[in-house]
Amino acid sequence: MTQETATPPGPARLFGPDMLADPYPIYHRLRSTEPIHWHEPLHVWVLTRYADVTALLHNPHGSSDRTRSAQAQAPPELQELFSFRSNAMHNADPPRHTRLRILVSKAFTPAAVERIAPFIQTEVGAAVDAALARGGMEIIHDLAYPLPVTVIAHLLGVPREDRDQLKKWC
Repeated sequence: MTQETATPPGPARLFGPDMLADPYPIYHRLRSTEPIHWHEPLHVWVLTRYADVTALLHNPHGSSDRTRSAQAQAPPELQELFSFRSNAMHNADPPRHTRLRILVSKAFTPAAVERIAPFIQTEVGAAVDAALARGGMEIIHDLAYPLPVTVIAHLLGVPREDRDQLKKWC
């Protein structure tokens, strides 16, 4: 084993351009040498094994509030932004998360999803057609990132010509 493969990634490499281009070697190295990794620059734990992530998600002491530690380190002029971000459902813990989930759950009942299925199928088909024309698809950039915002915009009645602006705001 070389030093390159034995050494966990340094702060410059973790979440940097090299990793974004090809994350698999770094994830493999972390799983092999440090599956629960403290990433000092972002003050976050990085879990690389499914079993660890599942255990954390089911641990009542775990938290979805990702804004708390960032807010504690943020300069005063960003405090309002972090306060706003802490209200997002995906950054909330129960009971606030439960209250917010109940509010949006009516839009995602099986019947409601069935009603928008043709729209979703059309959007996915258009993304696949564009990928075929380009000769490939980067699944996150070309489908997984834009599709939820597109569906939400559709549900909210946002005109098609305004959806790119909504995506930027999100």
